[in-house]
Amino acid sequence: MTAAQVKVSSAIEGIQMTEKVRDSSRRLGEFGKTRLGALAIFGALALGLAAVFSVQAAEPQQFHGIGFSKGCETPTLVGAPYLCHFRVTNSVFTDTHGDTLTFTGISDTVLAEPDDVVSGNILDELTIASLSGGSTCVNAANANVPVGGTGATLCTVPVGGIIDFADFSHYSPDADDPNPLNDIATLTWQDLCDGDDSADCQEGQDLSQQAGALSPLVTNTPTNTPTNTPTNTPTNTPTNTPTNTPTNTPTNTPTNTPTNTPTNTPTNTPTNTPTNTPTNTPTNTPVPAVEGCTPGFWKNSTDIWGLPGLDISPSFEPTTNFWTAIQEPWTAAIQAATVQGKTPGVTATLTMEQALGLNGGGFNALIRHAAAALLNADSGLDYEFTLTQIRDKFGAAVLSGDPTTAHNDLADANEAGCGWNAHGIRQ
Repeated sequence: MTAAQVKVSSAIEGIQMTEKVRDSSRRLGEFGKTRLGALAIFGALALGLAAVFSVQAAEPQQFHGIGFSKGCETPTLVGAPYLCHFRVTNSVFTDTHGDTLTFTGISDTVLAEPDDVVSGNILDELTIASLSGGSTCVNAANANVPVGGTGATLCTVPVGGIIDFADFSHYSPDADDPNPLNDIATLTWQDLCDGDDSADCQEGQDLSQQAGALSPLVTNTPTNTPTNTPTNTPTNTPTNTPTNTPTNTPTNTPTNTPTNTPTNTPTNTPTNTPTNTPTNTPTNTPVPAVEGCTPGFWKNSTDIWGLPGLDISPSFEPTTNFWTAIQEPWTAAIQAATVQGKTPGVTATLTMEQALGLNGGGFNALIRHAAAALLNADSGLDYEFTLTQIRDKFGAAVLSGDPTTAHNDLADANEAGCGWNAHGIRQ
């Protein structure tokens, strides 16, 4: 190769090397751009995931509420009391703030035919079956009501608390009612809003919570039981017959004369046969059961008041003045007692129907049960008290200013069992 050819070859190799350098630089630039793009995409994904996890880590929602449930004895005999029980609970699952809750009323509505039967507030008539978790109940005088007691007007349920009430009835079903029989209970409750972060709490307001239950109805078929009547069987009594015994008479004979020796005749001795005397078995005569219908029954049966020809029909009218019926004039003593008992709605013009619908405890509860007692005693029922005894109990309560004893006596009598339907016919 000549010197000129070597120079040309060297020049070509230099140009090729320059192009390779430029190509490498270009590839490196593209790679750099790709790295930057990948980094940008990764950053965006990271920000998105952070946003997602930020939403998922938000504060859980909070709730206010109370637990209310009920159950009824099943099946229910037509004509017998329809018995139901109640439970109130305060759980962190229903009130997540941990508030203390109270309640002041429980009412019950039976979906009967032809019309619903509404009890009104029955809280003070319910028997407390159990108190747990620090729960308490007090009466109108702010005294504690223990387990087994009645008369509660305010109950307090802290977090974890439970209050159970025993079976109660304000209605006896009849053959016209739906089967199964349904009813709905309503709890009137309040939130004290004393828990954590209760800014959205309705402090002290009356709130409501419902619970329902049902019971199949059955009809009782009486069974005829035969009665054993003892039969009197005559007894043969043996008669004792006397036996004649011969008498030996000596004979005076100058010669030897043989003597007649009497022959002994055996005597028949009667055999005494024992007499079976029937034993009279006394017959137990059933004692009529004491009867009584609740204020709820009379309040929902005003159409039978004063109607002739019914099994039960009180002479009072729904518009009869209660104070006239109870024979207790509306005096300063009455006013003082009712104010002391915190009885809203009690006035000088209170009617019998209005008295049956009064809510609350204290003298309100006494007036409500006194009205029902007057109707029971005036309706031909086998009621525990007479009209005079009812009026005496009410008058004594007014004079003492304490309705507790009279209320408990009349409430027990009114809940003895009502054997009539809402049409005034014995079931």
